[in-house]
Amino acid sequence: MKENSISAVPNPAKERLSPRQEQDYRHHRESMIEWLLDEGKKPDENVGYSSATVKRTAARIDKFYRWVW
Repeated sequence: MKENSISAVPNPAKERLSPRQEQDYRHHRESMIEWLLDEGKKPDENVGYSSATVKRTAARIDKFYRWVW
C-alpha cells in the first residue's frame, strides 16, 4: 500500500475480527485504498483521490462495516 498514514485495519475493527477475518479484511481494504489513490476519481484517466480524501473515506467505510457487523 502506498499511503502509510491510512490504516488498513483500524484498532476498533481488529478487536472484532479473528486472525483469518483480519487477514481477509486487510486484503480487501488495501485493494480498495490502492484503487481510490490510483484511479478512484476518474478511472478512465487513472486519476485518484488525494490521500486526505482517501483517509476520510476509508475511516467512514470502516465505521459503516463495523455498524453492519
